[in-house]
Amino acid sequence: MMKNKILISVLALWGFTSCTRMSDFQLDFAYDYYPLEIGHTTVYEVDSIIYSPLLAGGRDTFYWERKVVIVDTLRDAEGRKSYLAEEYRRRKGNSFWEGPEITLLLRTSGRIEYQANNLRLIPFVFPPMKGKQWDGAVFIPDNDTFNFYRNWNNVFLAVDEPYELGSLYFAKSAHVLETDDENLLEYHYSEARYARDIGLIERIQFNLKFVGSVIPNEPWEEKATNGYIMHQRLLRYE
Repeated sequence: MMKNKILISVLALWGFTSCTRMSDFQLDFAYDYYPLEIGHTTVYEVDSIIYSPLLAGGRDTFYWERKVVIVDTLRDAEGRKSYLAEEYRRRKGNSFWEGPEITLLLRTSGRIEYQANNLRLIPFVFPPMKGKQWDGAVFIPDNDTFNFYRNWNNVFLAVDEPYELGSLYFAKSAHVLETDDENLLEYHYSEARYARDIGLIERIQFNLKFVGSVIPNEPWEEKATNGYIMHQRLLRYE
């Protein structure tokens, strides 16, 4: 009888501690990697190299700034809560912001949907885990107009790792490779970095094409005849 009482007490204690541990455990979905709050503002500096036969020397470099402000909420056709963001831009050194362009942001339990200029992308998924993959351009039509988004295969290269961007330091950042696709005539590359409580902090893109009869054995930065290279970096946020 005494042994039975002891066994029951042990089992009861084990069950209590197990339930306590399970109730204490909460999966971190890391929604703060893509904060959606009215008033949230991010400002970026953007360097762009444009390639075109119409430009002197075939290319030119432009420096500008981009500002994104979440200003309101609304419900989409399915009744889901979306956030309305205004995007502004100005040439570096100018005081006047041009815009806004309107962006819609939707966060579900498992992903972010970004809609702007007839594009609908999935730039981030939850919870972020190193090696996790998804098709960020699944909603983009497969045609020549949106050729840059063909063969996208987003993958987390790093999550919750420290990162330095110029003078800025981020204790926890996530690194996403969006595409790295190349053939003899085209090169498509895109990567992005996010920081907790801020969102996007950096994006690098190559959307380059070579048009000609003889393909030179040179890096894409030298042989490209059309397209652009873009580097976007966070300046400040609030």
